[in-house]
Formats: sequence, structure tokens, C-alpha cells
Amino acid sequence: MKIARDGFDGRATSPAKALRLALAKAADALFDLAMTVATVEQTRVPQDALHGFFDDDALLVLLDGQGGRRGGAALDPQLVAALIEVQTMGRVAGAPVPAREMTRTDAAIAAPYVDETLRRFEATMQEAGVDRWATPYRFGDRVGAARALCLALEMPEYDVFRVSLDIAGGARTGQIVLVLPVPAAAPPADAAADRASEETHGAPCPGIAANVLGARATFDAVIARVSLPLDAVAGLRVGDVVPVTGADFDATDLVTTGNVSVAQVRLGQLNGARAVRMGGGLPQGRAPGPAAADDAVPDTGRSGAEQDQAGEVAVPPTGADGDGRSGETGNEVPALGATGEGAAREATDPRPTLTGGHADVDG
Repeated sequence: MKIARDGFDGRATSPAKALRLALAKAADALFDLAMTVATVEQTRVPQDALHGFFDDDALLVLLDGQGGRRGGAALDPQLVAALIEVQTMGRVAGAPVPAREMTRTDAAIAAPYVDETLRRFEATMQEAGVDRWATPYRFGDRVGAARALCLALEMPEYDVFRVSLDIAGGARTGQIVLVLPVPAAAPPADAAADRASEETHGAPCPGIAANVLGARATFDAVIARVSLPLDAVAGLRVGDVVPVTGADFDATDLVTTGNVSVAQVRLGQLNGARAVRMGGGLPQGRAPGPAAADDAVPDTGRSGAEQDQAGEVAVPPTGADGDGRSGETGNEVPALGATGEGAAREATDPRPTLTGGHADVDG
């Protein structure tokens, strides 16, 4: 798939355009060498097609990037000769280049130009706001054969830039092939907005799941219901006693807003707080009534969060003092067993407390 060819220069800064500028400016800055890019061809290929872009007679270079990402470069003999001539003689001679094997000395002479070109390429893409193309790559090492270079490049896809160069006003024409891993796709707009919000406010915006899970839910435990005429309710005074029948700690209704029953639970005490055990029903072989001491749940050493998952929810008992003992009302609420820290949950219990089968009406 060809992406750019012959001097693509759209209004937006493209990788091909950035590379064109980087090659010319690096030669001028380092060696005062006039280098003009004739053509730039950008092609995206899979890793197994890279062998067709490298020649064994070129100077083959492995490029090191961040996170173990690697790229490659190939400088043809004409370009290598021009770099040697300008650094040793101060000019490009333009004499024919004899066929020979590239050496580590050639690599050392070419390394500054490769590094400066890559640095300028990254800086241009960074200024254009295309951060995914601004991954730094640097000269790594010379590779002796095209096959070895291809084996060192392990990413699935690569962008190959094949550049034709006019050197020193036509004294030489050379070519450089630059192979870089396909950069990660740009993040979607909403992800970018989340990052901007995090940078501004110091924390990411919570999603709907976090809002729902963090919402406070209020439940009432209803042991029994009593029906009274309206005039009897209106006449109740502090100290009056209302008889309660059918109260069962093991079959307590857990109701939410709107008096909707959501579960049948077992009422008791937990770490000095009034609590309910989810699941409802009675232990096999037991009749309704206050729980015996041998029904207490052993301390498993689990955290409060784990106890909550086991189905135990605790609220402070009405009229209980600091150590969890009942006050003057004397209510006999069975224990549900010890748990780890964090099981207690503060809440308001507006319902009357139980005293020997009666409800005390408090003012």
C-alpha cells in the first residue's frame, strides 16, 4: 500500500514531508552539505515482506527505539561515500565508488547523520501534534546481512520510506531506506478528553459504573407489622406500649424506599452493631426463635469487604451504648458472629425497638 510518493506536501505535516525536511537539514547542520530530496515513497508492508527493501551491498543499520521497538535503515554506497568524503576532504568528490563490503568504520562515520535525521524527524512530528510518530529511534549497530536485519525486526507491520537524494548539487545521487514500526493508532476523541480532564482536575472522570456502585442505599429491617386504627395512632403518647405479635428474628423483611421488600434476612448483632444476614430461611432442623450462641459465625479473619460479600450487613443498634450493649430498652437481639474490621455501616433506625414482644413508642 503506497501512501506517499514524489514529494507529497499536503498542508498537514506528513511523515514523508517531515523526513524530507529532516534529511536536508541534518546534512546542512552537520556538514554544511547541500542535500536535496528528489523523491519520497512511503509503503506499509508486513514484516515478512521487508527482505525486498534491503540490499547486502548497502550499509545496514539497526535502529533502537523505546519499549524494545526496533527499526532499520539502509544507506546505499553512493550516500556512504558522500558522507565519508565530506568529513575527510570537506567536499564531495563525485568519483566512481568501487564495490566493497561495508565496515564498522563506515557505520561510525554515518551514525551522526542518521541520529540527527531521526531527531529532527521526531521533533517535526511532535510540533505537528502527531505524537504517535514522535517515538525516538537512534542508531543501534551495523548489521552484516539483509536477512539478519529482517530477522531482528519483529513487529507485525512496518512503514518503509524509500528516499532518493541529490547530493552536493548533483555530484552524487544516493538513496536511503528507513523502516519504522507502524505507530500505535491515535486515541479516540473521548479518551483524549478523559486525559485532558485528568490533567486539569487531577483525577479521571468516573463512569456510570463507579457512580452506581458508590451510591448510598438505605434499607429497613421489618420484624413484624402492626395494624392500628388511625385514632389509636393519633392518640399514642410517650411511654405507651403497643403489643407486637409474630415477630421472628429469622424471618425479617429487608425493605427499601417505597416499602418494597427485597429479601428475607436474619436479624442479629455484629460487633456491637445491629446486623442482618442475607439469604433468609432457617438453619436446617431449627425452629423460629432467637439464635443460640452456637449459631455464631466464627471469625474467619476476612476483611470487611469480604464479609459484606458473604451477605452480612451491619447498622448501629438503636439505644445501644458504645460497647454494643443494649440500653434501657433491654432488647434481646441474637449475635451473628464476629467479623473483620469494616463490617459496620452507620445508618439511622427510626423503627421502635423490641422489648419482650412489645414496641416502645419513643417521642
